[in-house]
Amino acid sequence: MNFIKINLADGHFIGGIFRAMLMMCQFNETYLIGHVQRTGFIVEGSPKEVTQRLLPTLGQDVLHEHHQIIDAQFPQSYQIYEEVALVENAVPLAEFLSISIEKARAILALDHLFSD
Repeated sequence: MNFIKINLADGHFIGGIFRAMLMMCQFNETYLIGHVQRTGFIVEGSPKEVTQRLLPTLGQDVLHEHHQIIDAQFPQSYQIYEEVALVENAVPLAEFLSISIEKARAILALDHLFSD
């Protein structure tokens, strides 16, 4: 697995285009375990104590990355929130994907959008 470290400021200073959609959802234990399994940090069946030791660090890292993107104030950075009404999230999603509000609402209506 190859990892690329991206300096968020690079896109801003060298004239690149950086678009980000932050999905602000609850990062509970189930979500974080699913995330570390999907990314290959742990495999299903890993010892529970290993997973439990990894979760606080991962949770802090996810929050830190969210705050970095928000703090950078990129002109094309959008946010949608799990806890707000579909209509409030439709505009930022439509702008991010360059689609109609109706298509954004259809995407936002999916039951699994914010689930793991």
